[in-house]
Amino acid sequence: MDQHIGWQQELDRAKALLEGGDAPAARSILTPLARQVDRAASPVLWARARWLLGLALSAAGRKGAGAPEADLNEAITAFKEALGACDKAAFPSDFALINLSMGNAFADLAEVSKPRVHLKKAIESYQQALDSGGLARGGVEWATAKHNEAGAYFDLAQLEFREENLRQARDIFRETLDMADIDSFPEDRAEIEKNLGDIHRLLADSADAEANLSLALGYYDRALEVYNSKEFPISYITIQVDRARCLLRMADTGDAAGHLADALAAATRGFERSNTRELMPFYAIARNLMADIHRRLADVGDRRLHLDAAVHAYEDTLKVCTVETNAAFTALTWTHVAQTHEALSALEDREAHRTKALQAYEKALAIYAREIDPAAHGQVSRAIEQLKQQR
Repeated sequence: MDQHIGWQQELDRAKALLEGGDAPAARSILTPLARQVDRAASPVLWARARWLLGLALSAAGRKGAGAPEADLNEAITAFKEALGACDKAAFPSDFALINLSMGNAFADLAEVSKPRVHLKKAIESYQQALDSGGLARGGVEWATAKHNEAGAYFDLAQLEFREENLRQARDIFRETLDMADIDSFPEDRAEIEKNLGDIHRLLADSADAEANLSLALGYYDRALEVYNSKEFPISYITIQVDRARCLLRMADTGDAAGHLADALAAATRGFERSNTRELMPFYAIARNLMADIHRRLADVGDRRLHLDAAVHAYEDTLKVCTVETNAAFTALTWTHVAQTHEALSALEDREAHRTKALQAYEKALAIYAREIDPAAHGQVSRAIEQLKQQR
């Protein structure tokens, strides 16, 4: 009995350290303890020791710095061992929470190896947790499992069965949004609404573009009621940029001038908030999008004004984005600079703009050659040849 009490005290100490964020200290207790606890004498403590050890091993994950792959694999082994000793009928809550923890470890492992395989295993673990009866519907753990399951489907949609997996993610996020007390957790609600906006924006690629884009904008606007520019700058910027992308696409469905003006306003808000050193990567994305919108506005408004604005915005982007930071994005931006100068050459200073276009194409070509992108390299090579023939 004294030995059991000692094991329980050590487990409590390790759990307190985990809850306090000190996973290394918890791991130093749990690694030997998991070997010491006698499974035959105390299967419950044996299972809990392995569950907590798995949590300590995987604690750096969950979209953070990332636990090492070896630690995640070891954590999953510990969770599986814990489940093997956990009586689902007697301890449904433990069974559910261990599966939730294992799902998180599989989702984190998907970021470093075999994403399809590990995302599917994450989904399976979340479903085991949700189907076990060990999570109170609408409770924090239930909502976490649903949210993470939806996130895994969203990530899997980028790899296979895009529309089907996006719809799965959409339905699960909607279910969590329908929780009676969701308004008591405004940041959680805003995150779900942002996720639903992203899903509808992507679903617009395959069906009902106008309807999905309208739904996306509604979700983004509601998320912005919480994600203000001062407290949540990154979320604010990304949502404004994604709103602008939706509005840019809606220009194809009617009222092009109005939608493009709204798109430019949204992108500008994201750009203005990102104009700080620590937010420079977002600055490049927002400024580049402003350039794209100006190119579209050139078709419905003052052509020269908007093409000039596009060139300046692309040049601002290239002051921040380089081959070293994002080669493909940099090459594409140089290509857009070239195309914009080509369009300006039809309006004024023909030779000057064509020379600038040629120089920009050549910069893009050099990057594509280095990146070994045959398709892009071929397209830019043909554009250079055609431009030379026209001079």
